[in-house]
Amino acid sequence: MKDPVSRNSTPRHLVFAVFLCLTVGCTRGTPTPRATPVAKTGVASVPAATVEAAATEPSATAYPLTVTDGLQRSVTIAKKPLRIISLAPKNTEILFAMGLGDQIVGNTTYCNYPPAAKEKEKIGGFSARAISLEKVVALKPDVVLAAGDLHRSLISELERLEIPVLALNAESLDDLCDEFALLGTVTQTEQVATTLAKDLRQRIDAVKAIAAKIPEAERATVLYVAWDEPLTVAGPTSYIGQLISFCGANNVVGDTSARFPQVSQEVLLARNPNVIIAPAMASVPVTVDSLKAKTGWSQLRAIQEGRVYVMDGDMLSRCGPRLADALEQMAHEIYPDRFPAVGQTAATNAKPAPAATQDATPTEQP
Repeated sequence: MKDPVSRNSTPRHLVFAVFLCLTVGCTRGTPTPRATPVAKTGVASVPAATVEAAATEPSATAYPLTVTDGLQRSVTIAKKPLRIISLAPKNTEILFAMGLGDQIVGNTTYCNYPPAAKEKEKIGGFSARAISLEKVVALKPDVVLAAGDLHRSLISELERLEIPVLALNAESLDDLCDEFALLGTVTQTEQVATTLAKDLRQRIDAVKAIAAKIPEAERATVLYVAWDEPLTVAGPTSYIGQLISFCGANNVVGDTSARFPQVSQEVLLARNPNVIIAPAMASVPVTVDSLKAKTGWSQLRAIQEGRVYVMDGDMLSRCGPRLADALEQMAHEIYPDRFPAVGQTAATNAKPAPAATQDATPTEQP
């Protein structure tokens, strides 16, 4: 039987992949001032004392050290990295969460969180073409953290120049915790990495425990708009799809194996989601009004019931240390009676007319 959800053709898929890396790893900008303020929940929940203790605690790491990165490459690190360059916003967030912000000597123009990330030396944009190889070399890094598939050509160039580069390619909670462990080993911050992963899992497990009690008949059907034209959504095998599942909701494209499939109008109307979520970004704006104006969308339950939410694209679209923050806020928007609001929610409810006119945007890039 033919899959009702279409998959991207190769050229279009590659274009969207670059977009995803900027979305799922680096949306630039924030919603307009009329948006509900985003909760400042911090980069991570690891106490400062833990970071300090880890810095003085003996480590089993010995250099030179050979590790396997997210692209299954064997990488040798000659010495403890004191000069690190991050080529993706998610990587920058992880480094700060692990108490390694001072070691960052360069990052991208999209690295905007935490605020201290904006003060770092910039080596260019996010795509391989937008990054200045000359600037990277001039900063003399001990290790470079890349974004995986999107940076393969750049990784090859760095290898040719004998600059160690680790590809971080997480697409799930388990992958992310593995990245914490990898960086903990490489930077001799194993205790911090362990604590960061433990705290993240505990918060996610708390959401899953509540979600498990939601009767099947009461479970929402969620559409996550990753890209507006053509309509591309988060599938169940993406980490965003994993968040939807953790909330106790059903994915509108739960029967596909594609991470970010394209969906036809016919399929969308037939499946009729009662919740729509989109990430706020500065590029390719998607607003509640623009979604309501799409042909046939006025028939969707989510539109009719005012259940369209535009959330902080940076936090939601980066598979990084703020994953639990994104999950808790998503869970609250889908089931406000079951999950308490986390500080000031980062989502904007579609129902009030003033909020519906704000400029918000869809998903990002790695």
